[in-house]
Amino acid sequence: MTEPITSEYDDDPIEVDTEATEGDENAEPPPPPDLGNTDSPDLTVWETRPSFDDPPKDIGEDAGSEPPEASPAAEAFSIDLDSVATQLEAMLSTSRNLVTQYETLRSSVLANQDTIFGQQSVEEDNGTFDFSTGMYWGPDDDEGDPSVWQETAQQFAAQMNPAQQKALQHIGGVLERVGEYIALANHSGQVYAEADRNSKFPPPPGNTVTG
Repeated sequence: MTEPITSEYDDDPIEVDTEATEGDENAEPPPPPDLGNTDSPDLTVWETRPSFDDPPKDIGEDAGSEPPEASPAAEAFSIDLDSVATQLEAMLSTSRNLVTQYETLRSSVLANQDTIFGQQSVEEDNGTFDFSTGMYWGPDDDEGDPSVWQETAQQFAAQMNPAQQKALQHIGGVLERVGEYIALANHSGQVYAEADRNSKFPPPPGNTVTG
């Protein structure tokens, strides 16, 4: 077996069990890791943010959620909806860039996961030349024979592909949470704007003027 090359950049290399790797050649490869659901979400982002001029839509609660606790008496406050809208637009712009990069990465991983590690690598068959007769026989087929790396690559891919899919799922899940936050913040702006549109001054007190 070829001795490992010592890297000047790795101060703590992984110790390889050479006895295990040089064991029974007929031993079954390790099964793929059980990572549960590895489906990654297909994400989109608002092209246009719903306006604060639009009335807010009801947000459904989870079936098992507890009713909210009574809020304490509110004190006077103010909100700058222009500033809120500006911040939301900035978050949306950043999210669009992140989702575009995520979708590009996701498409590349899912499209190439069957070949990226050399699982389908073959050795090109250039045919045979007989020097004694000067005859040349072309390759038997166009596909070639499996390369010496193909089986090892397939075993490696069986471990790595689920891990890559799980990583994509985590990235997509984080971006989904960001989108939910933006949607809730925008909904809050709509609620404040709707409350402002429906605010009315109370009627004047009915005290009689005397004097």
